[in-house]
Amino acid sequence: HHIDTVRTTFKCPSVYLDDIIIYSRSFDDHLDHLNDVFSRLRSANVKLKPSKCSFARSTVEYLGHVVSRDGIRPDPSKIAAVENFPVPRCVRDVRSFLGLANYYRRFIKNFASIASPLNKLTHKNVRFYWDESCAKAFHTLKSCLTSAPILAYPDFSLPFELNTDASSTGIGFALCQTQDGKSRAIAYGGCDLNTAERNYSTTEREALAIVEGIKKFRNYLHDRKFVIHTDHHALRWLMSIKDPSGRLARWALLLQQYDFTIEYRSASHCKRTQRDVCSQLVIPDALKHEVLVRAHDDVTACHLGTQKTYGKIRTRYYWRNMFRDIDRWCKSCVDCAMKKSPRNRHNAPLLPIPVENAFDRLAVDCLGPFPLSTAGNHRPQETTGDSPFYLLYGREPRLPIDVSLLPPSNVTKSVKKHRARIVQTIDEAHAIARANIQRTQQSMKARYDRSACESKFMLGDRVWVYTPKTKKGLSRKLMHHWHGPFRIIEKCSPVHFKLRTCDNRLVSITVHANRMKPYYDPDSRPQTPPNIEMPDEPPIPEDELPDDALADNTPSNRKFARRCSINYDTTSSCSTPSGIRLKIQSKGRPNGRTRK
Repeated sequence: HHIDTVRTTFKCPSVYLDDIIIYSRSFDDHLDHLNDVFSRLRSANVKLKPSKCSFARSTVEYLGHVVSRDGIRPDPSKIAAVENFPVPRCVRDVRSFLGLANYYRRFIKNFASIASPLNKLTHKNVRFYWDESCAKAFHTLKSCLTSAPILAYPDFSLPFELNTDASSTGIGFALCQTQDGKSRAIAYGGCDLNTAERNYSTTEREALAIVEGIKKFRNYLHDRKFVIHTDHHALRWLMSIKDPSGRLARWALLLQQYDFTIEYRSASHCKRTQRDVCSQLVIPDALKHEVLVRAHDDVTACHLGTQKTYGKIRTRYYWRNMFRDIDRWCKSCVDCAMKKSPRNRHNAPLLPIPVENAFDRLAVDCLGPFPLSTAGNHRPQETTGDSPFYLLYGREPRLPIDVSLLPPSNVTKSVKKHRARIVQTIDEAHAIARANIQRTQQSMKARYDRSACESKFMLGDRVWVYTPKTKKGLSRKLMHHWHGPFRIIEKCSPVHFKLRTCDNRLVSITVHANRMKPYYDPDSRPQTPPNIEMPDEPPIPEDELPDDALADNTPSNRKFARRCSINYDTTSSCSTPSGIRLKIQSKGRPNGRTRK
């Protein structure tokens, strides 16, 4: 208790009972911290035993751990007790082993799942039976402790990451942090599921892993924004469930006091990434261009998109910022840009036409001739609420059936009064129609703009323009519908732009933003490496060809002996062999033929 009252005045040390550890960034700071601690201990009449103290050490043993500048790891002398622990022969031995191992469970990933067979032996009314699963768990825990990773120190100026996972028997979670561009583990945790929790659905078990992980690392996550990584896609909507009930409502209420976002990360992606790293060849900058050409522009590559090209390259090669270079390469490919429309393209916001007076704006379609219609245009429209006939003449037309069934209308004999009444009726009808049109436009714009976004094109940007026209007799699928590049020279409205070709050869055109997409300069691609001239080699005599060079793989039992001399033009947008020579020899024909 006396140490507890003294440690409140310390600036830098950490104190646990009578163990004090002092950490500093430099040797001079360390001396200042030592003087401060010594003076405060001297004023509190506390004495230190020199044989139990160590000073100016880069590695310190503290509370069963080895603390260094790299992080925290278990004390090897303490791990030796676990490593030399004999095979348990009763429940008491199992509890003793789990007690030793549990102290270092923060260093072992999926500790609860590994130790599950041993925990079952400690349950009430369970007969002690040491089987193969128990032996495997026993030796696995020993192996994990002897090769435990070095846990990083938490940096509270950086965001934390909580990785969670659940199975049918247990849950696991890990607190991580990205430090110096690398994800470092700070602590691991987990627990077994009881009988009731094992009956939860998959989504509920995954949600339970998040709740227990946040409870475990509450001191790190409270009042801080953090990210939760899970391999269960449904948990992304955990906090947006409408009318939650039962345990989901309780969990949602508990999680409301934390500031976090849930990100989905597939388990297969993580496993595949770890597996691919072991078989990747690191590519120097001089060969980036060649790899990208072969993986995207080559005739066998089919000009795939960014994701597929990246998936094909990363299984074999690696270089820094590889995805960024592949994405830039695919976006700047001229062939892809002229054929492919952008994915997940959002339309520009709707720009309604201003409501004006009748016949102020005319739209003419030069088509025809069309047959004359005798039906008239006297049906009420949903937008205006009245028929075009009524809005034009201020009255409804008298149909043939009205003449025979309805009494004649009362028409005033005064032309002046009749004209005034018609003008007043038309003005009132136009005012009502104008209000109805504006209300309909607002409703349509609100519904349309839900999936729209503001245009990000600026003056001077270069863009592609979509032209759906095709020449007669040509296939629409094989035509290039994107043309350009064009340069934006004027912004006519929030969604209309005036364009001109980059060489200023064509007059300017006005285009809607929905028909435009950004242009990426091919000059931003990695530079082409210098060409390597290979010396000419003499042809290989037929009698020196290996046996596997002859293949009997055609219906006519032809044998092919090939020697290819391939020259690639890597400066083109789609590299193809410019010269291939094949020497083909058929059965019964002693003289071979050379084809180019």
